[in-house]
Amino acid sequence: MNQKCILRNLKIGEARNLPDIIIAGSEKKTIGRSMETMIESSFVSREHLVIKPKFDDSIVLIRFVGKSPATLNGFVMNPDEAYEAVEGDMINLVFNSDFQYEVTFPSSTSNGSTKRPSQEELLKSNNKQVKSEKDSWDSIENGKCIIFTSKLADGRSKIAAYDMDNTIIKTISGNVFPKNIDDWQLNYNNITKKLKSLHDNGFKIVIFTNQRGIETGQTTVDDMKRKLALIQQRLEVPCQFFMATGSTIFRKPRIGMWEALETSFNDGIKIDRSQSFYVGDAAGRPEVKITKRKKDHSCADRLFAINIGLSFYTPEEHFLNAKDTPKHWNRPQFNPTLVTNENGNLIEPANTKHTSDELEIILLVGFPGSGKSFFCREYLKKAGYEIINRDTLNTAQKCIAAIESSIKLKKSCVIDNTNPDPISRKRFIDEARKHGIPIRCFILNVTYDQAKHNNIFRALTGSDHQKINEMVFNIYKKKYVEPNIKEGFADILKVNFIPKFKDIEQEKLYKMYLVEK
Repeated sequence: MNQKCILRNLKIGEARNLPDIIIAGSEKKTIGRSMETMIESSFVSREHLVIKPKFDDSIVLIRFVGKSPATLNGFVMNPDEAYEAVEGDMINLVFNSDFQYEVTFPSSTSNGSTKRPSQEELLKSNNKQVKSEKDSWDSIENGKCIIFTSKLADGRSKIAAYDMDNTIIKTISGNVFPKNIDDWQLNYNNITKKLKSLHDNGFKIVIFTNQRGIETGQTTVDDMKRKLALIQQRLEVPCQFFMATGSTIFRKPRIGMWEALETSFNDGIKIDRSQSFYVGDAAGRPEVKITKRKKDHSCADRLFAINIGLSFYTPEEHFLNAKDTPKHWNRPQFNPTLVTNENGNLIEPANTKHTSDELEIILLVGFPGSGKSFFCREYLKKAGYEIINRDTLNTAQKCIAAIESSIKLKKSCVIDNTNPDPISRKRFIDEARKHGIPIRCFILNVTYDQAKHNNIFRALTGSDHQKINEMVFNIYKKKYVEPNIKEGFADILKVNFIPKFKDIEQEKLYKMYLVEK
């Protein structure tokens, strides 16, 4: 019997005039750029795929041996790894190209062989890998966090937790960020095997991913839902996905996604953190010049694990058993766990009064988010000082007018603004000199990193402060010149940051790492 397998050209774009590829007999056949295929594109190697039919089983065995990645049913084939294709499977000789072929067995239609469904059909079918009629999608706080739970992902006390991008998957294009939702492949060949082993040993597989591109409009919720479903299908082991869609409490290193897992999405089973772990690539590792390894883009994954209290591993340690992963990492300069709200010296030098019985002006200097407005409300307004805030009054001229009104009323005042350099401070010093009254400078003793932390904390706790763009912090840092008595100040003091929390939950949040870098 003259048996043959035909790779039927789908006649798309650049490939629309190419012939079908006929594989007759059971011998191996090399497919690539050739006169037979009439493919001329240099993206297709002369030896691109090696194909061997097995007609008794109505399958073909495929090995990818080329340079540009080829796909089977949308999944990139790893070099020299064997794949099986059946009737109806789709081969693309180059990922995202027009060189697309359908596997057909013209002589096998009578033996009951069935066509394999497409990726989209698999997600809707009663397939052994993805049984979507019981897969579930959930949303928290109007889409700030989206949860995808595959059918067999049951609650367990042990959690094997993972970051997604550059941990479970990586881009096919080699770009840092994917070109589109199909620009992905598994990060390592052994990922599915590793996850299956953990699942068989009692772990629940949970993937936590930051996807701020949804908030910025670079991608959509629907596109990301489709991507997560396809990743679940490719992994072949029950998983649960948590996706943070913006800069909220759910975004790592903040632990909103983990808390949602613990409280609402683990079938009521208490999680044993001591038996659980987290794996991620954003580990704060420095550049390694010898191996040409670039530094990590952030330490959000490592800080996420620290905030929760989980053991942490890099992808190389976990999947490759790498022993040479650098143990040194770039720790954030601000450690929120060391902040105390116990009574300490508010003002330095110690025993210095922060108020005066004499008429005066106080000029505050400090980063946005350093606690200037809080200090004014808690310690100066209650002592009778008039608060003059440029954010409220809008212009420096109105601030000067407010100072003059306060002085006429014989009322001391405080200038609540950042005032980073001598130029911004001079107008207020001149005003004090004009009226013959002293002006003291109070420097808020808060670093750049702590100010950014405070900024996020205020946004997360529903403060009436607007979240400040990081560029504002950088501008202040660049312009900052430490105040000097020679500028005309009667004294220069430092105000230490002593927070007051509404409740224990606020304090717990503040003492976690909130900033990614």
